[in-house]
Amino acid sequence: MTRRALPLLTLGLLLGSCSLINGYDDVAGAGGSASTSSSTGIGTSSGGGGTGGDTSTTSSSTGGGGGAAPTLSCELEGSVVTVFMPTGGTTSRIDAVRVFPQNGGDDRLVVVRSSALQMYDVSEAGTVTPGAATSAMRFLDIRPSGPAISALAVTDSGGGQAQLSVFRWLDNDNIQNPAIATLLAELSNDNQRAIFRHRGPLADDVDVLLTSEDPDNQLFDVYFRRFGIDTPLQVLLVQDGESPEEAEPRAFLQTEATIHAFVGSPMANLGETVRFSFGESDATGGSPNSVGGPGTFLSDLAPSGAGQFNVVIGEFADTTLILRQGKLPNAQLPSFERDDLPAVHTFASLDDVPMSNPPYLVNDTMFTAGITDISGGVGAAWSMLLGKVGALSDLNAVRLYEPAFLALQDVAHTGFGSSAHVNTRDAVSGVGGRMSVAWTERTTGDSDALYLARFDCTND
Repeated sequence: MTRRALPLLTLGLLLGSCSLINGYDDVAGAGGSASTSSSTGIGTSSGGGGTGGDTSTTSSSTGGGGGAAPTLSCELEGSVVTVFMPTGGTTSRIDAVRVFPQNGGDDRLVVVRSSALQMYDVSEAGTVTPGAATSAMRFLDIRPSGPAISALAVTDSGGGQAQLSVFRWLDNDNIQNPAIATLLAELSNDNQRAIFRHRGPLADDVDVLLTSEDPDNQLFDVYFRRFGIDTPLQVLLVQDGESPEEAEPRAFLQTEATIHAFVGSPMANLGETVRFSFGESDATGGSPNSVGGPGTFLSDLAPSGAGQFNVVIGEFADTTLILRQGKLPNAQLPSFERDDLPAVHTFASLDDVPMSNPPYLVNDTMFTAGITDISGGVGAAWSMLLGKVGALSDLNAVRLYEPAFLALQDVAHTGFGSSAHVNTRDAVSGVGGRMSVAWTERTTGDSDALYLARFDCTND
């Protein structure tokens, strides 16, 4: 098979945000996070993708072992909400957005602009309540944790010393005032990559898969660290990684006393994701094994109950991307490989791959959505793919694929911004339900406007 180097922007968008999985109380889906686990302006296209004109979008396909999936139709509920519209002469770009459906039909949006994080509450009726901005040197990961939303960040101790901290907002708390816990008082620099999960209700009850750069040698180390216990746990997985991609944290999951951590992304098709399985008392992660060889990356992994886990893998093949997904028993965590999962979708070309988030899991639903046809950092189109994840003998297929799911809210905008997110509290890919979609559009002032739409999805 011929491999080719991928554009830096393409892979940077697709792989730049790690899975947001593994919340301690796996209740409120996080998109890139999930209720059982733990990233619209809507158009006038006919036959799908829209919410203004024709308001429904339908699609179906087949997946490994499952036969034909029933058609899923999604229609806009109410009106599109303008969450934020830039004004004045100051450029305001949105680097990341996450939407978290709340009880009672409301949504909470988490928005990152450079070194500031801000929340917006959007009521069922569409009323927007902005919160105060929280500052950090760099935000690393955002996810739900029980009745809260948490963010892992590199912060400044006050004297220019980088430290690792976690912010936590309770579900019904004032969005102005997060609880803050310092995990590491000293970091060598602020160039870290990390994913985390809460084990319990306290802000510092967290496990972290952390990449730390040695700037003097331009090398990267990867540690699994456990905080909130008398003797913090530290396990060295990768020492002296030669690139940040080789040391990219992808996902981790613990079953009984064994921790399974996945590291590495295939930037420029030269790398791969490898797995470490180790015990809580081990000093190192031992010898890694690959999940599929060069060009293969683990996109998301999450527990699904009953001794099983869900997993999504991406495989770069020639000039396209193949998505594989499935539900496997926990006994396969140390050994499963790419070819153990059925291929459920092959994009026609890399230009058709949604680049706002890597594919991620919410309950038994796989989402990949966001900009396509990228030029100048913005997308000419906004695509949605939604899959049902099942056991290999059950329905395991793409339920909806619409390459033009959204249309610009303002035709004067220059395109869709790279930040977008879809989330749900319902089993959308199975019995249907509501999903919340947040996205950005680039204005003529080179800033980002932020929108939210809710869709009701049903089986035809």
